[in-house]
Amino acid sequence: MSFRPHSLGSALALTSLLVAGAAYGQSAADPDRQGGFRSRLVVEEVVVRAQRREEDVRDVPIAVTALSGEQLKTLGVADARELGGIVPGLVVSEGGQGAPVYTLRGVGFTDSSYFATPTTAVYLDEVNLPYSIMSKGAIFDVEQVEVLKGPQGTLFGRSTTGGAINFIANKPTTELSAGLTSTFSRFETRDIEGFVSGPLFDGFNYRLAARDIEREEGWQYSNTDKSREHGQQDRSAFRLALEWEPSAALSFYLVGSRWRDRSDAQAGQPIALVPQNPYAEDENSPLVADSVRDYPYVSRDTENNRSAEWCSGHPDCVRSDGRPMDFQLDETFEQISLQSRWYISENLQLDLLGSYTELVSDDSEIPTGAFNQRHAELGVDVVMEVVDFEARLSGSNDSESLRWLLGYHSTPRDEVDEYLHLIMSGTASVVFPAPVVEQSLLGTEYYFSVAELDYESRAPYANVEWQFAETLKLVVGARYTEEERYFSGCSGAKEPTSGMYVLFQSLATQRAAEAGTTPETVDINGCFSVGEGGEVGAYEETLEETSLSYRAVLDWTPADEALLYTSYTRGFKSGSFPLFQTSDHAQLEAVKQEQVDAYELGAKVDVWDRKAHINSAIFYYRYRDKQLLSRFNDAVFGPLPALRNAPKSRVKGVELDFTLTPVNGLYLAGAIAYLETEIREFQAINNQGEEVNLAGREFNYSPKLSYSLTADYSLPVWDQYELGLGVDYHYVDETNSSIEGDPIFAHPDYGVTNARIRFGRITNDWMLTLWGKNILNEYVVNSVHQGVGDIKYRITGMPQTYGLTLALNY
Repeated sequence: MSFRPHSLGSALALTSLLVAGAAYGQSAADPDRQGGFRSRLVVEEVVVRAQRREEDVRDVPIAVTALSGEQLKTLGVADARELGGIVPGLVVSEGGQGAPVYTLRGVGFTDSSYFATPTTAVYLDEVNLPYSIMSKGAIFDVEQVEVLKGPQGTLFGRSTTGGAINFIANKPTTELSAGLTSTFSRFETRDIEGFVSGPLFDGFNYRLAARDIEREEGWQYSNTDKSREHGQQDRSAFRLALEWEPSAALSFYLVGSRWRDRSDAQAGQPIALVPQNPYAEDENSPLVADSVRDYPYVSRDTENNRSAEWCSGHPDCVRSDGRPMDFQLDETFEQISLQSRWYISENLQLDLLGSYTELVSDDSEIPTGAFNQRHAELGVDVVMEVVDFEARLSGSNDSESLRWLLGYHSTPRDEVDEYLHLIMSGTASVVFPAPVVEQSLLGTEYYFSVAELDYESRAPYANVEWQFAETLKLVVGARYTEEERYFSGCSGAKEPTSGMYVLFQSLATQRAAEAGTTPETVDINGCFSVGEGGEVGAYEETLEETSLSYRAVLDWTPADEALLYTSYTRGFKSGSFPLFQTSDHAQLEAVKQEQVDAYELGAKVDVWDRKAHINSAIFYYRYRDKQLLSRFNDAVFGPLPALRNAPKSRVKGVELDFTLTPVNGLYLAGAIAYLETEIREFQAINNQGEEVNLAGREFNYSPKLSYSLTADYSLPVWDQYELGLGVDYHYVDETNSSIEGDPIFAHPDYGVTNARIRFGRITNDWMLTLWGKNILNEYVVNSVHQGVGDIKYRITGMPQTYGLTLALNY
């Protein structure tokens, strides 16, 4: 299927003009046309904060998908990772250590480190969650979520070349209210969510919300023994919000949030054997353990989401101190934020925001071996602490034809300490040829990788909107950012044998001889990573970068029911350091910042007396130095993951979505995204350790086509009750986890169908819903990985689930 941006753009622009013309002259909709009864999902005014103030989404010259909290509940979205199942163009994958990777319009960053900086930032009540791992908490008591597509660096700043995801929590109320939602579903899952809100005294209101999810039965079973189960869940979250308005001109909003995840880490589905040892030519090599070679791998043509493998219960599936591994997470997130708003005058407003965020992973275990014996498993210890401040002064002239905003954002403290335990055994061929040479002579079972990251940034920014004609508006904005990153990292071995010591000392001596320097001595109890000149120990580097992001938008409103806009944006994603198991300093070198020039043409129109709303956009991105996950030929471990900059690449695509209420109680919606990505220039190393030219290849995790369809119908029963029926379908085209398009890393296309039936009071006092997700049990590949072990494995989607939900409101 060819894609011609000039012809498609012209067609889209013409279509938008024709639709706008049809909308022009229509009378405004009667706000009471639906009477007192309407569908749970409706076409109505949606207020968003995409431009850091509240305004109707129809008036915002940005491609935005906005979903209310009611819609999220109706569609069964439990956390941010499930947004990829309902927003075309958004792919949410698993990075290999449990952190989600958000790819929006083909723009993503597939580093598996906890401290990987994303390309799509996630915000909660305007507070940035700078690392994707922080967004894993359950969604609860949410007023709305907004997915902003395209670079958002001028107003949102850090890590938004792909876009931004904004969660807006429900605010405290001036009257007492409460609600409780209980769900019981497949795999003995219990999900309870509740809130209470109201005034403490005049001008001082509170809201307390919490959610607890328990799954007693594992949804995964062993590929070799179906009686073994994995995938239990234990997640909890709460939020306390306090709102104080000492006067009409001044308000304060204090929020404390916490979530904890002690669930089983998802096990992989083993699909192929590719020896990691650089001296093993193929799976028939004598360096590969017989048990790994003869293992019954899952067919790559399987349609079974549940089949997986992990080593729990096997005698050798133990830690270095003899503790059995259970592959359970222990992640805790805490955040406190304070916002203040001061209306200095009728047309002048000052907003201040400060936050402290912490995430701790306390020896979480990840089954990266995907094998029924210990192979190459991972333990993760992480401590993240982030302090953020922001100030915004905004105003307008009396006629509001000119709006302006001046802001300053500072991150004075952003510290990450990460410690990875690589727990191996003689079944792995990574360093030692275990079947040939006794492991005690050359290898060791317990490796580690450590990293420290310190980050600081300062960023002034400005935005101006000028309504220079009745139907024409110009928006310009810019942000200047200064960043400094200090990194220190290395790998080593715990209780190494003399053979391991000799191996790395020999490597250091060889490199020192080639460089004409004196080799350093390998500390048998420390890091063994070796530099180009024979230096041994931690690799250290400071990365200092500056960037200037800017955006210009021209929008035209030929009628109240139509908006057409064209925009140009320059965005940046900061440079980054990886953390991998490595013997070589070169694998830990930083990638520099990437730059994107984004061009977009879009339209938003209401038709049919505002019973239907249509959005469309066409976009083209030109990239320089895009950060991609490639490979590095490690002298000891063979081809290992590494971050590299692709000099040139591009993205182009088109999006269209609509919402429609043709009759009272019926809601129809659809969205489609078509995308083409291309690397224009990039020399890289493939999974086999060979140098390849990847020019012409597509980005990973970037399906060409994705679309969704939703239908929901509500009808009154016996005057006081309602019966509702709903179904939604989401399709995602094939893609690949690797940029070289390795068939083993392929994701087949899939289409997931969800359905629900509900009954309750029209006044929403109570509602009972019977629902099913993935009701046709479609097979879904989320990501494909190979860590340091020999086994390549898939992370799959959830199988068919169903349950019953009772919601009570007071």
